[in-house]
Amino acid sequence: MSTCKAEIPNAATVPPKSLVIFFLKRVALVLYGPLLFLFVALAPQICGHRKGFRGWYWRMMCRLMRLALWSLDIRVDIDETSLGRLATDEGSLIVMNHKSHLDVPALMSVLPPQKWITFGAKVELSRLPFFKRAFQCAGILLIDRSKGSRTLSHLIDAYRSSDPRLSLALFAEGTRVPGANLGPFKPGAVAIARRLERSILPICIFGSGALLPKHSGVPKPGVIHIRVLEKYECVPDLPVGAQLEKLQHYMAHYYLESTSEDEHRAR
Repeated sequence: MSTCKAEIPNAATVPPKSLVIFFLKRVALVLYGPLLFLFVALAPQICGHRKGFRGWYWRMMCRLMRLALWSLDIRVDIDETSLGRLATDEGSLIVMNHKSHLDVPALMSVLPPQKWITFGAKVELSRLPFFKRAFQCAGILLIDRSKGSRTLSHLIDAYRSSDPRLSLALFAEGTRVPGANLGPFKPGAVAIARRLERSILPICIFGSGALLPKHSGVPKPGVIHIRVLEKYECVPDLPVGAQLEKLQHYMAHYYLESTSEDEHRAR
């Protein structure tokens, strides 16, 4: 399993070119931000029963994520190799690192139109007004951590019953991890991939933690870099723990090597 190295440009924050444009974009975001929220929550209530709704809904969400990031002066950089791997993939389990709340919008903003994707979400979010119906129509897979050991089984059953072309995207660490390193990986993604005999499509996200660190509410302008690695195939006879260690080493090696090169160029 080889990985084609892609150069990660300097991920330092980028100041806006014009304070006037910067201000106008923020005003626009304040004005259409509530409309974005209403669309996410209410469109499934009104149109969720219509044929083809899910595909249309996700395509609209991707466009809205691009608009929101543009308003925040955040650019997402992805190379042609990574785009090609996303465009040609069907049904792989996407496993990515997690540094910031910007990670999901950044990934959605660069998804090719033919790529089908969904996410796992805490079941508590579905208890918000209108969101249960929205999650059902959008195909979001709910994770109920109160069920303990049965949580993973329920998630596997839900993913098994979904369209085989659909990729479930999960954060490898399960939560945001500050700092330059990746956090310990949770075994859930490997367990799902083994049980369902799915490939894993690893994704490394760079720079998002610098733009919106944990416990920060205001994103900075800048660039987020996304690189899609070659598929990782689980070995059936290898225990989950050993398989998880191999996957973490594979992603961490790429992530740390790219980050080190970035820091070296910045100096």
